[in-house]
Amino acid sequence: MEKKKKLILAFVIGIPILAVLSLTVVPVVIYYLALSSTRAQYKDLSKPTRPDEDLAMFAFAGEFKMPTLDNPPHFVRARITLGYQKESALTNELTERQEQMRNILNLILAGKRRDQISTVEQQLELREEMKQSLNHILSSGKIQDVYFSEFGVR
Repeated sequence: MEKKKKLILAFVIGIPILAVLSLTVVPVVIYYLALSSTRAQYKDLSKPTRPDEDLAMFAFAGEFKMPTLDNPPHFVRARITLGYQKESALTNELTERQEQMRNILNLILAGKRRDQISTVEQQLELREEMKQSLNHILSSGKIQDVYFSEFGVR
C-alpha cells in the first residue's frame, strides 16, 4: 500500500512538473535551434556581393523570359550579365557563342518551378548552376560569376 501511495504522489507531482517544463523549455530549445539554422542559412549572404573590379562584363542583349514548369506556368524574367577575367581570349568566344549560351540559360530557367527559384539562396544556387553549365562549353576561359541585374517570377 505504501508503494502505491508513493507512486500516486509521484504522478501527482511529476505530471505537472513535466507539463511546465515542456511548455517552457521545449519552445526555448526550438527557438534557438531555428535561430541557429537561420544564421547558418544566411551566413554566406551577410557579405554583399559586388562585381569584382578586375572582371570584364558580358551582358546579354535583352531579357530572358521563360515559362516555369508549374501548372499553370509562371514566367521567369531576368537580365543576365557574365563576369570573367579581363585580358582573356574569352571575350571573342562569348560574342561568337552568345546564342548557344542563351539557349543553355533558357533551358535551365525553363526547367525550374517557381518554388525552386523564389528565395535568395535558391537564386544563388541558380547562378552557380548557370556558371557551371556555361563553363562546361567554353574553351578560352571561365566565367567567374553570373549576375542578375533584374530577376522576377510572375
